[in-house]
Amino acid sequence: MSRFARLAAIALCAVLGAAGSASAQYPTRPVKIIVSYPPGGTTDVLARLIAQWLSDKTGQAFIVENKPGGGNNIGTDYALKQPADGYTLFLTNPANGINHTLYKNLPFNILTDLIGGQVHVLFDNLPSSIGHIKGGRIRAFAVTTTTRSPSLPDVPTVADTVPGYEASAWFGLGMPKGSPKEAIDRINAEVNRALADPTFSAKLADLGGTTLAGTPEDFGKVIASEVAKWEKVVKASGAKVE
Repeated sequence: MSRFARLAAIALCAVLGAAGSASAQYPTRPVKIIVSYPPGGTTDVLARLIAQWLSDKTGQAFIVENKPGGGNNIGTDYALKQPADGYTLFLTNPANGINHTLYKNLPFNILTDLIGGQVHVLFDNLPSSIGHIKGGRIRAFAVTTTTRSPSLPDVPTVADTVPGYEASAWFGLGMPKGSPKEAIDRINAEVNRALADPTFSAKLADLGGTTLAGTPEDFGKVIASEVAKWEKVVKASGAKVE
């Protein structure tokens, strides 16, 4: 089984069918949110924002646990090996859409189960770089989304020069396959409430992000689409990581 294939089990847990049961009062104890990057980056920042919201709304602590390394694969593998009891979440991110093709021997499969003057050009996610852009320490040439960012309205898109170009960063929460439906539904509902909340969405906007609420099935379609897109890119480039 390729290493990337089991990651979909986290994001598509409701689509694939959830087993087990959970208390109607879920959660009744602290919940872990696994982040496969070090503290301070985009994935970590977003995880801590949603962790605070979930902690406040459920009355239980949602604790971010950083498991960096291996190009995102160490944290992914760790999350998927946790008990499917509703008490482990994983912040799925763009690397999960790329590694399926880039890495050849992963133990999971996602679809089934600059500032120091040393970097001259950087492709980065806005949440971790927008402060430096607005502070004048980084010059933004373009954004890679199909439309301009509301946070940087004067910065053009790459598509303005290269028609059809799009490379958005996406993030979402998921659980290991087999997690209780009650837990999935509670987290999905609370996350959608957060995305609809003006204060929360304003925090994301300040970081250069936009919201996309939906069901686990909707998020599964996003992941499947991203896997297919990046598979073409990786194969065209000839890049491989054993």
